[in-house]
Amino acid sequence: MATWALYAILASAAFGLSAIPLRFAINKMGTSGQSDVILLSSCIGSLAGAIIYQFFSGRPVLFAGIERHTIFYAILSGLIGIAGSLSVIKALSAPASNVSNVMTLVNTNVFFTLLFGIALLREIPDGIGLVKLLSGAALIFVGSVVICR
Repeated sequence: MATWALYAILASAAFGLSAIPLRFAINKMGTSGQSDVILLSSCIGSLAGAIIYQFFSGRPVLFAGIERHTIFYAILSGLIGIAGSLSVIKALSAPASNVSNVMTLVNTNVFFTLLFGIALLREIPDGIGLVKLLSGAALIFVGSVVICR
């Protein structure tokens, strides 16, 4: 298996697992609805993880030589990710929600990534690759909706 695929599976497992302590935090917060505190705390956790990773990587953090648009796109990605995280927090805060249904729907992001990749990045697979990708994305999307009903 390709290294990128292993990292992608690890990311999937980590995102799935991250929903569990998030749900504990939301349950402890109760109905006070302080999504901002949970979001900020989650961001602090992400920053701590990035600092730990940087420490063990053995490389100094240098922004010299990195183009501004690279940093801009990385920050933009983080801001969009925060919107997603806040949406998950709001979804999990609903009394009728459960973590498995919320995260199942969150993972329909494959479908949206496919659409945005084609529309914004012009990453259009050719031939049978496009058929497989569209079929797989459709199955994930429909399956997620079926599971959550």
